[in-house]
Amino acid sequence: MRQAIATVLLQALESGAFCHATLFRGIDQDGLRDIEEHWKPMFDAAAPENRPEDAHWEWADKVLRAQTKPLNCEIFGIEADNKTQGMMLVIKLGRQCFSRHQEHPGAPLVYIDFLATAPWNRPSMGDAPAYKGVGVTLFM
Repeated sequence: MRQAIATVLLQALESGAFCHATLFRGIDQDGLRDIEEHWKPMFDAAAPENRPEDAHWEWADKVLRAQTKPLNCEIFGIEADNKTQGMMLVIKLGRQCFSRHQEHPGAPLVYIDFLATAPWNRPSMGDAPAYKGVGVTLFM
């Protein structure tokens, strides 16, 4: 299930302007189809020396993991121009996952397990990346 949780700003590098994008919790079949139909062909077409480390990630498997273990995992995505611009899987382990830092002991923590931006947002994958800030926005 996909739920919009915020409107975020991404910089469109062609114009330099900031554009509205939607941050989602979860993903639907259209989002997964977008990754299969748009991300994967670009990864597959990349020269071996330019092929990113995450090109082999199977987001459908990660979504299934998050859906079957909703108390432990969550998927987040960013969409702009009706395309999935980035995805992230976080691990949240409840009581096993807490801060030991003296300034905020016991605060809950999450771990970013996987984070990826669409290939057209990467300088190494094309001449002119479309958006800047996708990965940072997901991280924040």
